[in-house]
Amino acid sequence: DSMLTNPQTLIMLAESTQNGQFPNSKKELYENATNILLTEHNRVHQHKTLTAHPLWELKDAAGLVCSALLISDIEGVSLLKSNDNSYSSLPYHKSEVVLSALTKRAFVMQNHTEELINYSHRTIAEYLGACYLVKLVRDGLPIGRVRSWPGVEGYPAPELRGLYAWLTQLLPEYTDILLTSDPYGVLIYGDASCLNLSSRKALLQALTELSEKDPWFRGQDWSSEPLGVLSTPEMANDFKEILSVQPKQLHLRSIILDSIKY
Repeated sequence: DSMLTNPQTLIMLAESTQNGQFPNSKKELYENATNILLTEHNRVHQHKTLTAHPLWELKDAAGLVCSALLISDIEGVSLLKSNDNSYSSLPYHKSEVVLSALTKRAFVMQNHTEELINYSHRTIAEYLGACYLVKLVRDGLPIGRVRSWPGVEGYPAPELRGLYAWLTQLLPEYTDILLTSDPYGVLIYGDASCLNLSSRKALLQALTELSEKDPWFRGQDWSSEPLGVLSTPEMANDFKEILSVQPKQLHLRSIILDSIKY
């Protein structure tokens, strides 16, 4: 239901459910949406060389572009090889795949004069960017190095909390380490339904520790619907323990109550 109140996720739902099947989670919705946005639907162009690349390659290339755009905060990636921010300068082994990805609906023309391309949806870019960073880690890049890119000393910048949330949840082997830096962001901007029971308990513990440092941590964002995925029967005793103490940490208690509500 929460996805129906946001125009972007509503459009994503409409496109990804044309086969009559609704996604079971926010992650599945974003996976379906990225596949649609990176697929060439125009039959006239489907057999052209520029579009003849498998979806997994396009997704990798698009993820590289999105992570670069989000982390560097540049205006866009240029289609001109002579430009400083040219697509050909990105560290991907096939620049033609990057160019092909930039022609898909996941991206839009930002500046026609300089032929600058930017992402069409920020939350889609955050998901794709995180998928690419996950691939880098799985290919051997140290998690500490990747963790340093979205912010300072492991704490994500406000503009990169969405990217960091997806990175945390798409790397289950590092989830419990990563979520301590921004537990509320992980809960709000990602999809906590991806987390196993151990990580959900670790997330609740991290929120408890956050409330001790910053009792008013929800002050800038009172999103409630995403909290529902934290509320499962296995979490009941943890919730009771927090609700049974004196209400010193009102924002933490509000998270528990909103989780139950949704």
